[in-house]
Amino acid sequence: MRGAVGALGVGTVIGADLAGMGFVELSDWSALLSVPLFPVYGVAAVALAGGWSGVRRRGAEAALLGLAAGAGTLATSLFLVPELSGAVGGLAATAIFLGLRIGRAGGAPVRALLPYAFLLTLLVLINAGGGPGSVAWIGPAIDGPGLPLLASSIFASTLFAVGPGTFGNALNSTTRQWLPTAGAVLTFVLAGAILADGGAAGVLATEARRFGSLYPAILPVLGAFGGALAGSNAASNALFMPLQIEAARGLGISEPLAAASQNVSGSHASLLAPQRIVLAATATGLVGREGEITRLAMAPVVVSIVVLAVIGMVS
Repeated sequence: MRGAVGALGVGTVIGADLAGMGFVELSDWSALLSVPLFPVYGVAAVALAGGWSGVRRRGAEAALLGLAAGAGTLATSLFLVPELSGAVGGLAATAIFLGLRIGRAGGAPVRALLPYAFLLTLLVLINAGGGPGSVAWIGPAIDGPGLPLLASSIFASTLFAVGPGTFGNALNSTTRQWLPTAGAVLTFVLAGAILADGGAAGVLATEARRFGSLYPAILPVLGAFGGALAGSNAASNALFMPLQIEAARGLGISEPLAAASQNVSGSHASLLAPQRIVLAATATGLVGREGEITRLAMAPVVVSIVVLAVIGMVS
């Protein structure tokens, strides 16, 4: 199960900036919209693993674990560290799942979890230094998860005595993976900025407002299209957030709700992006079965988008 705060909320940071909102505000709204979506993915996971018989036996438990993940995500965004709300929500559901099976669970891998605890501590300290989600008291250089992630990586390499050769190989591998992704996201962000500043977003929003009272249902479909096309909610937000906000403003729709719907729908639909499907097939040894993976992944995504459309219509 994933939410709009995957990758420590980088896409949410971009979306908040383009929407003219604070990161914390968009994170809170996105976490709230995600609460009813987590059970969808919990039940879908059970269905994929055990079919309909699995759903009959474990579907209720999966839905409840999904609600626990959603509640943990929302509570963390509201009261702790928004960047880690998705991770903490997942940990909450995992803890409940293991707690129900305490007799069969082994010991916790404490040493392996120390780098994550270090990262959590850093983020909590940074957020506690100013207002929630703000590090203006230190400076914009660490306004985001980048520096804490770097510090945690150094901590992990020291903890596990990673040698120079292994560290260099990991750095080279990470750089090769990062460069294409960074270039693509930067391109989408620039395109979104041009759309917003050049007036194109306003023109498109004028056309979008022709949907009138139906636009709240169309909004998550556009966000999902961007996520599935680009493979990340960061890119989807860069492309469509200015348009969505302009259209919402013209129709009198709640702008925070519109921004959150865009953010969440783009995040969930990125599961269907071809590059993610290929990656999943390669990692699981299912190369050549990408079409089957896409069909199986599509159902929970479609249900999630429908849920977001219904929420938009009744709000």
